[in-house]
Amino acid sequence: MWIAINYICWVGLIFAVLFAITRTTKKRVIQSMMYSRLFYWGIMISQVVIDIRSFERHPVFIIISAILTLIAIALSETIIGRKQDGILKIKTTATFVVVAVIAILLQSAVNF
Repeated sequence: MWIAINYICWVGLIFAVLFAITRTTKKRVIQSMMYSRLFYWGIMISQVVIDIRSFERHPVFIIISAILTLIAIALSETIIGRKQDGILKIKTTATFVVVAVIAILLQSAVNF
């Protein structure tokens, strides 16, 4: 169950960030920011539960995955903040997508 919640929240976070960068009105960007925060709280909670149960089997993967998850969350906040200021660069968005995919793959390695 926690694994499914984790994956659903990751997909939701990625879509919320991509939705935010395609909006032109500040109101929609802020709305997407609220959705992204909801999803990354779901990611953090579910990942802590999964990590507690799996730490003995894969400690290195879990530590790296946790660090990458925190980086992805920080990048999502940075992307949305820069979109509001009008100074968003594609490099930041590409970095977010790459870090998110790597974090999801590491979590998959821990889960299965």
